[in-house]
Amino acid sequence: MRYKAAKWLMGPILAAVLLPFALASGVGAASATSVRAYGPTACAANITIVPNPVVAGATVTVTITGTCDNDTFTIVLNDPITLGTITTNASGYGTGTFLIPADTAAGTGSIEVADASGNSAAASVIVTGVTTGVTTTTPTTAPLAFTGTDAVATSALGAGALCLGGLLVLSSRKRRRNNLV
Repeated sequence: MRYKAAKWLMGPILAAVLLPFALASGVGAASATSVRAYGPTACAANITIVPNPVVAGATVTVTITGTCDNDTFTIVLNDPITLGTITTNASGYGTGTFLIPADTAAGTGSIEVADASGNSAAASVIVTGVTTGVTTTTPTTAPLAFTGTDAVATSALGAGALCLGGLLVLSSRKRRRNNLV
């Protein structure tokens, strides 16, 4: 009888001894693998997040691979922001695209996927800046009002008047000399 009890406990004990582990792979992506044994359906999930880093207000694609076949995972950003769910197929593959809220603080956070049995995986995600709906346009301005005068025309008229005045003075001196002689 002792043997049967020990055999019955061996499965859960071995499953509880397995510790979660994480992997980082690829440029522009984050992934992690985790094995947790809660309840009767222990499986391993690996997630990949693309793009990483991501701008707040933009979307990320979360991909799940592993041995969690026909399973539904809840996707959570920086616990407690639920982004949605992904259901894996018979091969343990599932993917979904989710919006990172625009008010998400910039910095390093995490995206975790978890199913109802407690199987989960998490990966770091870097959130940068904020995406805004503002488009850049070139400002249009009306031409400035013309409040002065054309300086070139005025200067030419003044120079002409000075020349004419100078000629008149010279001609009047010549007349005086001619009259005196």
